Amino acid sequence: MKGRIYSIESFGAVDGPGIRLVVFFHGCPMRCAYCHNPDTWNLDFANNSSIKKMTSSDILQIYEKNMEFYKKGGITVTGGEPLLQIDFLIELCKLAKKNNIHTAIDTSGYTFNLEDTSKFDELIKYVDLFLVDIKHIDENKCINLTGKSNVNTLNFLTYLDKNLKTILITSHRRENFGEPIKNICKAILLLCEKYEDIINCDLSIDSGIVSATCITF
Repeated sequence: MKGRIYSIESFGAVDGPGIRLVVFFHGCPMRCAYCHNPDTWNLDFANNSSIKKMTSSDILQIYEKNMEFYKKGGITVTGGEPLLQIDFLIELCKLAKKNNIHTAIDTSGYTFNLEDTSKFDELIKYVDLFLVDIKHIDENKCINLTGKSNVNTLNFLTYLDKNLKTILITSHRRENFGEPIKNICKAILLLCEKYEDIINCDLSIDSGIVSATCITF
């Protein structure tokens, strides 16, 4: 099986614990107004020359070349939206865990299907950390901001929490997207209060961007 890869960063320091190999999957259904990687949006995989087709073994070989740097880190899969390629994602994470590599997935959770969790049930066996990006906790504002509802994202958080998975709840928002920073912070804190196992919730503001980090176990 081959995955559709946009790029690979060999020295990621902000995508999970330690130094990490960061794999950017191609394709995303959301259209966030503040997206850092809009080049990954394109879902026309057949006519996109920027896509690299790689196997799980190809990615592990890149990891192994620099594995001395990753002793306290691992592999983070981001995008785009990695859950769009869930079959390949399962294969990659399974191979990584077979080689005792810490795995993390950075996702919006948008593709989560509450009616059929079978593939997600398989995926979570091989993932150590989920970085779940909350675009907005108000559904209408989320639609205005991203073009999509937040219902699946919030269902995905509840699913992960019930399955006792480690979750890093993040939100990276600019004040100039129509909402004052204090409202963004308040909304994120209210969301974090829903989860009994939250052990840490930090908010930081840098250059008008709010970053929230909430960790559950």
